[in-house]
Amino acid sequence: MYRLINLYPTPDDPEEFKRYFVEVHLPLGANVPGAIRRGYAFAPDIQINGDIDCFCVFEADYESKEALLAALATPEAAAAGADVPNYSPKPARSLLYELTEI
Repeated sequence: MYRLINLYPTPDDPEEFKRYFVEVHLPLGANVPGAIRRGYAFAPDIQINGDIDCFCVFEADYESKEALLAALATPEAAAAGADVPNYSPKPARSLLYELTEI
């Protein structure tokens, strides 16, 4: 399984971030094909050890690295990516990695 994680920093307007993310961005991102699981969390439910500013975390799992990269190359992913500045002018950190299940 291959995982994408986006870590969003604390926005200037947390309530507007939440509203837009849930009502507009997530439905737009749902059009990106191939994910077998998606999920998110907002602070304060996020527990971070260390000096990382993280207000929101989004995760999506794919069957393989190839499936994730194919999904990211779609027009739907481009549209979702172009939407990010509408709710998060501060850039997110992204992680892509193979998840070894135990």
